[in-house]
Amino acid sequence: MNRLLRATPIYLIGALVAAAASGCGNTGGTFQMPEQSSVAAPFVDWVYYYIFWLCVFYFIHIMGMMGWFMWKYRRRPGHETQPSPHHNLPLEIAWTLPPVVLVITMFYYGFTGYVDVSTPPADAYKIEVRAKKWDWAFTYPNGGTDTILHVPPDQPVQVLMGSSDVLHSFFLPRMRVKKDVVPGRTSTAWWQISKTWLDQRMKNLSEAEKQADYIVDTLYCAEYCGTSHSAMRAPVRIYKTRAAFEAAVKKLNVVTPDKLYQLNCASCHSVDGTVMVGPSFKGIWESKRQVFDPANGETKTITADEAYLRESILQAGKLLSREGKEFDNQMAAQGFENKLKPADVDMLIEFLKDPEGWVAGKYAEPEKK
Repeated sequence: MNRLLRATPIYLIGALVAAAASGCGNTGGTFQMPEQSSVAAPFVDWVYYYIFWLCVFYFIHIMGMMGWFMWKYRRRPGHETQPSPHHNLPLEIAWTLPPVVLVITMFYYGFTGYVDVSTPPADAYKIEVRAKKWDWAFTYPNGGTDTILHVPPDQPVQVLMGSSDVLHSFFLPRMRVKKDVVPGRTSTAWWQISKTWLDQRMKNLSEAEKQADYIVDTLYCAEYCGTSHSAMRAPVRIYKTRAAFEAAVKKLNVVTPDKLYQLNCASCHSVDGTVMVGPSFKGIWESKRQVFDPANGETKTITADEAYLRESILQAGKLLSREGKEFDNQMAAQGFENKLKPADVDMLIEFLKDPEGWVAGKYAEPEKK
């Protein structure tokens, strides 16, 4: 027992060294963690590995000693049961004091780290985020809106987030950012791209990234929010230069039919024939469609002309599509009749005349009537 007491500080020092060394400065990622692309990521990983390796140490230490005691003090012929000790002050201090110190250390670093990642710098670039089933929309300081998250390379970014329907969660794994987006509240989070990571990443670009002004990442929803939760993702573009970032954001003021589709329709309606939450837009213009009329409980065939498409946008649920499967009235909760301007509805009608062409970049502007 005395040998165990003398060895405990050695084991403890070894665990602390392993905790401090693991994952620190490894911007390329580890078995458990992805790349560290933000300035806060190394500290987050340090705290994680500090706790992880202590748990590993104590698990092995306790399980090992338990197995040793079970073997050494097993029942054997010729060995009588000895009276159990009731008190050993050095032993009780040894198994109480170090864990107390370690838990206080965990609390200190966890709390100070939480305060840091919850307090955005004064010069942060602010982006409004709107989450809804099942996509993301971003509004930038110049009023431009997009379904792509554009990130500058040299400035902190603060996101002001709200939900249009249910609980979502804003999750950027490489940046170690995760924050719930709660209906009726404004959630905030911030990060800044690490120059060290960016410099290293620039040396190992893929062929596609060499041709682009940005490096690609992905935003996820980390809170189950319904049928298409797993598809609730958004592209993230981390720009190589400030000039490229500003040029991209400047273009967002131009509203086009394909952009309106991406912002309002893409999470539920495909343009390639895939049946998602709603029917596909492929070939919808002037096509014959099976619809269900809830007013009289009848299924009938209609022509998807401008009047029908406009009615479907502004009076969601008046007729329910039966193309591919029986669809529920998911659109009513979105309130597009209040969100969309008359000009927006006109542009969506233009989009629906040739959705595949718009997505493929066939058109530069809406057709003039």
